[in-house]
Amino acid sequence: MFPKIACTILAAAAIAAPSFAQQNWVKNGDFSSGLTGWTASGGCDAPLVESFDTTGLAASSAFGVNPGYQLNSTVRPPYVLTQNLVLPAGWFEIHLAVAMDAPGFNNDGGTISVWIGGVERAKHNWGSVAATMLTRSVLCERFLLTTGGTQTFELRFDRPFAALRGRTPRSYVDDVSLQVAPGPSFAIYGDRKPGNTVVLRIQGNTNVPVGIFLAPKTGPALTLPGFAGTWTLDLATTLPFFAALTDTAGRFATSLTYPSNLTALQGVSLFFEAVDVSNAPAIGIAHDYGLQK
Repeated sequence: MFPKIACTILAAAAIAAPSFAQQNWVKNGDFSSGLTGWTASGGCDAPLVESFDTTGLAASSAFGVNPGYQLNSTVRPPYVLTQNLVLPAGWFEIHLAVAMDAPGFNNDGGTISVWIGGVERAKHNWGSVAATMLTRSVLCERFLLTTGGTQTFELRFDRPFAALRGRTPRSYVDDVSLQVAPGPSFAIYGDRKPGNTVVLRIQGNTNVPVGIFLAPKTGPALTLPGFAGTWTLDLATTLPFFAALTDTAGRFATSLTYPSNLTALQGVSLFFEAVDVSNAPAIGIAHDYGLQK
């Protein structure tokens, strides 16, 4: 199946036309301008934008918070960062990097969730924490917004216990994006380090063949004839990764264990992009899933 998918992409790329990059509907999703564009409310401890390596590839401005309620305070969680967005109807992908830095054992590391228009669209629960640890992952969900117009976009940080500085795990988010997604989504969940096992997941249309491609960098955005969406991997260095068929829910998931001898690649970017090659071919959004430091 993969040779056929690769040939289809290469044939279309030969007559590709320049395109514009995808729009991120979230304002200041990388927190490079602090909390500009965001409105904050709810209970927590020490919410602030600070330098932190949320992705495992490099430190940058990120939002950090100790989720939970402060002692002697009537303000309860969740702590919520909100924007009001005017969105068209259609398929969207929400994607963000998440991390948890725990100083030691804790019954609950907290929950990070994304709500759009009052509907929960994505969630990650850190669960109980056994010991001092720093762990990273992503949130990635593709969903259909049936009605356009003004929508609330919320990042929620929840934990039903007191937030005690120095004892409560600290949650971080960065690179928050919301983009129109005509094609399938692909994400790698878990700590992407040599020797670790991660989960690979595709979300797209039901019962369709999807090819996953990778490249060490992105290139000019291109429109491929006959394909919805935009190709953004560097064509000269693109390689096939794997192919799969989605199920009746439009999903596919499998696990992957990284070889332990890949330490030289830690901290090096590696971009992945999914392509639906059914009768309605479409290209997904590329993301950097390089091995973490």
